[in-house]
Amino acid sequence: MDIKPFNEFIKSLTEEDRDYINECEDSINIDTSDPNFMENIAGYISSRGFGMSLRLLQMYHEWISEQL
Repeated sequence: MDIKPFNEFIKSLTEEDRDYINECEDSINIDTSDPNFMENIAGYISSRGFGMSLRLLQMYHEWISEQL
């Protein structure tokens, strides 16, 4: 059984797929006077990256399942 390369999956993504991957349900208010604002920004970026990774992995799993 040959599974198509990951690059084929990436090429198959539509604009709608990319919007789903980049979907954001939360936002951040940046208050530069807060002494922890850099940590808050870093936490937000990490959280966004994790969510995006999960959505991409979910889509890739579905794509691979279709290949089998």
